Amino acid sequence: MNVTDTGLANLEPDQVQSASRVILLELLGNLVVFIMCTLVCLQVYAQAQTTLDKSRALSELGQTAVSIIENWKAGSDIEDLCERFGGMVEDGNLTIYYNRDFQVVENSSMARYRLEVRLESSGASSMDGSFQSGEVSAYLNDELLMSWIIGRAAALQGGH
Repeated sequence: MNVTDTGLANLEPDQVQSASRVILLELLGNLVVFIMCTLVCLQVYAQAQTTLDKSRALSELGQTAVSIIENWKAGSDIEDLCERFGGMVEDGNLTIYYNRDFQVVENSSMARYRLEVRLESSGASSMDGSFQSGEVSAYLNDELLMSWIIGRAAALQGGH
C-alpha cells in the first residue's frame, strides 16, 4: 500500500508514524475485544453442554428408575431387579453403572452415570404385613441428580 493511498500523503513522517501507532492500537483493541467475546462464547457453550448432559441423564436414568420402581412394587426383589436391569448387588443394594451412551458397564471406572437402589424392611407392620421402603438415586459422575423415595406393603407370609 502506498502512503498516497491511505490519505497520509500530506503528513510529515512523524505524523505518519503517529497515525500508524493509532491504527495499530485500534487493531490490538479490536483483537482484545474479539478474544474476550470468544472466551464468553466458549464458557456459554460449556455450560450448555453440561446442562444438556444433565438433562439427558435425568431423562434416561429417570425412565429406568421408574421401571425399576414399578417392577419392585409389583413384587420383584433386588435379585430380580439385577437380572432384569443389570448391575450388581452388594450388601442388599443394587448398583447399575452406565457409560456415556447409557449402556450398562461392569465397573465404576468405565461409568459416567449410575443408578443406586437401596431397599429396607421396616419393623412397622400394617394389617397386610410389613412395610418395605427404599430409595432409587441417579448420579452423573458423583453428582446426585435425582432421588426417588419408594415404599410398599409386603404381604404376610403363610397365606393370610
